[in-house]
Amino acid sequence: MAKKPSLRDRLKDVKNPLATSLGALDVVLLGGMGELKEEQRRFLEVAKKNLEKVFVEMEKIKESLGKESK
Repeated sequence: MAKKPSLRDRLKDVKNPLATSLGALDVVLLGGMGELKEEQRRFLEVAKKNLEKVFVEMEKIKESLGKESK
């Protein structure tokens, strides 16, 4: 029988593509894919800000899991 993934494992599975997405947004926002119109820039900045919030919350969950296991 396969072992059920832990919450810590699931966080890691979500964190990796999230970090990649944040990196891609940075490249686009820094002009790596060409010049952006102001409306495009604002839209991508909102997306980046919200992804960063998710990332921070995931770190808080990970930290709380570490405290619970001690």
